[in-house]
Amino acid sequence: MLPLGIYAWFGYKLPLEKRLKLIANAGFTTTCIWFGHEEEMIQDGRADRIPALVRDTGLILENIHAPFWNSNYLWAESKNDQSTIRQELSNTLLFCDKHHIPIMVMHLTAGNTPPPPNQIGLHLIRDLVQQAEDSGVTIALENSENYGNYHLEFIFSNIHSHNLGFCYDSSHDFIAKEFRSRSLEKWGALLMTTHLSDNNGINDDHLLPGSGTIDWQRVIEYFPKGSYQGTLMLEVDGPEANKGLTSDRFLELGYQKVRQLAEMLEK
Repeated sequence: MLPLGIYAWFGYKLPLEKRLKLIANAGFTTTCIWFGHEEEMIQDGRADRIPALVRDTGLILENIHAPFWNSNYLWAESKNDQSTIRQELSNTLLFCDKHHIPIMVMHLTAGNTPPPPNQIGLHLIRDLVQQAEDSGVTIALENSENYGNYHLEFIFSNIHSHNLGFCYDSSHDFIAKEFRSRSLEKWGALLMTTHLSDNNGINDDHLLPGSGTIDWQRVIEYFPKGSYQGTLMLEVDGPEANKGLTSDRFLELGYQKVRQLAEMLEK
């Protein structure tokens, strides 16, 4: 069976150390970390302590999710904007390299009106891929729920590297403005990691699988069963998605749901 994991930022306002222990106690073996200031240890300048904290809990730290608020700067003509996003992503890659974290997940766009893909962004991402190749880290580009999947197609059509792959977000896939419910069909051969959650067909609700309207049989149909060796990673939020559940119960249900998906993939 594939490794089962859950994003460490799963919606309950608890210290990271407590969240990690709950994740491990629920049966998960892997996790991933948000690399933004919303994570208290990063805000407090204690980011370098996080990988050891994860591993001391008995979990594998599969990836770091780079901040995405400035993702549109990838395509900006402003040299200041370009410098900002280049530094953010390069620093995240350096963190992965320093702490032996194999994957950095990143977005190519933010919001509903991203700039069109262009040579400026292509050149910048080529530089980041070169940095990833030099350090042995893989960059996983995430599919978008809005108008960013043309950017994904643009990059995958123009850059080919063993250190560039795909992060499949099931919730984004089924509300996407283009390539709707086709992300795995198009880019599954490049799959490196997953963000699995459900929704009700309109918003990125981050529900537990089976709690919304996503066609999971379609996900199973196009999932690269023969080649994918990464984690089935949940990206779900507790209080917003499942009001009234304790954190323990939420994680218990999450583990059950993702294990069911893993078993379906084995058939």
